[in-house]
Amino acid sequence: MPPLQGLAGRVDRASTNFLETFPFFAAAVLVAHLAGCHNTLTILGAHFYFWGRIAYVSASVAGFPLVRSLVWNIPTSGILLFVIALLL
Repeated sequence: MPPLQGLAGRVDRASTNFLETFPFFAAAVLVAHLAGCHNTLTILGAHFYFWGRIAYVSASVAGFPLVRSLVWNIPTSGILLFVIALLL
C-alpha cells in the first residue's frame, strides 16, 4: 500500500508520534503516583503534555511543519518535568 498523502498522511504521522511518546508519559505518571510525588512540577508536566499534544496534532493537521517541530518540545518538556519531580 502506498504511503498516505495530504491530510490523511499528516494525521497518520501525528498519531504514530503520539503512540511513540505516550508510553514514556504513562510510565512517568505511574512512577510519580507510586512514589507519592504530587507537586507543582507533576501538575505542570501533565498540562504541558496534554496541551502540547493538542497543539502538535493541530499544527500537524494544519500542515505547518516548522511549527509542529517547535511545538513537539512542549509535550517532551512535560515528560521531563515528571522526571525532574521524581529526582527532587
